[in-house]
Amino acid sequence: MRSFNGRAAARTARRRRRIRRAAVVSLVVILAAGGAWLVLETDRFLLRDVTVNGSAGLPVDSIRVVADRYVGANLVTLPVKRIREEILRLPEVCDVQLRRRPFHALDLYVTGREPILLLADGEETVELDATGAAVPRRGSGGVDLPVLTGLSGRDLETEEGRLLVGKAIEVLGLLGEFGFPPDRHLSEIHVDGREVDLVWMETGTLIRTGSGGYREKIMKLRAVYGALDEDGRFPSLVDLRFDRQVVVR
Repeated sequence: MRSFNGRAAARTARRRRRIRRAAVVSLVVILAAGGAWLVLETDRFLLRDVTVNGSAGLPVDSIRVVADRYVGANLVTLPVKRIREEILRLPEVCDVQLRRRPFHALDLYVTGREPILLLADGEETVELDATGAAVPRRGSGGVDLPVLTGLSGRDLETEEGRLLVGKAIEVLGLLGEFGFPPDRHLSEIHVDGREVDLVWMETGTLIRTGSGGYREKIMKLRAVYGALDEDGRFPSLVDLRFDRQVVVR
């Protein structure tokens, strides 16, 4: 009798657990359905406000044309990846990050392309950023940047041309890293074949860096620069292309 009563109690306890589990599942389903209805079927999460954050010179109007197409869309299901890809197609834009802000706003954090070089070939002047991409001109005023010579605007469309521009940009970055900000020290950077030559702004000195190993060569320039500067008169040529020596003439 005691065994029978024990089995009956166990069955009753199992039934109660099943009922409780079913009740919990039902509650979760109801809450999920209610949340989905609130998010998708009401206007509680509709995009109403877009804010563009970034530096001066960004094509804010063009960015807003893209973003405003999605005003009225659901903020939760907003196609953020597609919006980002559309904004990145603007030639002035280098990067953009999107942040949803409860409950109706979208913040855009936009990084513009900043020119670091002027490519001049006698026919046109093209501003280039740190990736080697052409930056749309922001006006007719001059820009105080080092001039890249030896290439043309058409070279930017070829793999070889982009490789050479990359070499020039690598040298520019190393100059800044070793205490020679290009906008203060460099007048011209010339690409001849695969070799890169520099023209120093203060003295007109030609500095030859060759076709590679630029970090070691700019380190050598840094090492001899102090001695040359103390002399009070820079030479017309500083050749960094040779191992373990610097040729000065």
